[in-house]
Amino acid sequence: SKKTDDKNNVKLGQEVANIAETEQIEVIFVSLDSVQKEYDNYRSTMPWLSIPFANLWKMDLKDKLAKKFGVVSIPTLIVLDGHSGEIVTRNGKGQYTNYFTGEYELQSSCVVS
Repeated sequence: SKKTDDKNNVKLGQEVANIAETEQIEVIFVSLDSVQKEYDNYRSTMPWLSIPFANLWKMDLKDKLAKKFGVVSIPTLIVLDGHSGEIVTRNGKGQYTNYFTGEYELQSSCVVS
């Protein structure tokens, strides 16, 4: 159900945020919501940076980023190398603890959800 998915997404978000605080990692929330109210509700549960809703549409960032990173379902957590911008994994949701606990050596990282 959507309510269960939302709770699981919030829990994942909290776990990632807690880990990111202790590592040199930046998390950026990119929403695929098409309704401002839905974006605002979901964004209010996320403790990290986000691309403003208006910019997602005005600059066509939502579709460009989804296409660039092959996002086909949500939530998606993509780990990027902070130096090269290369994708480390598209399965960040399943592997985030590997990348946020030093098993992947990075100076910094960016995560796109």
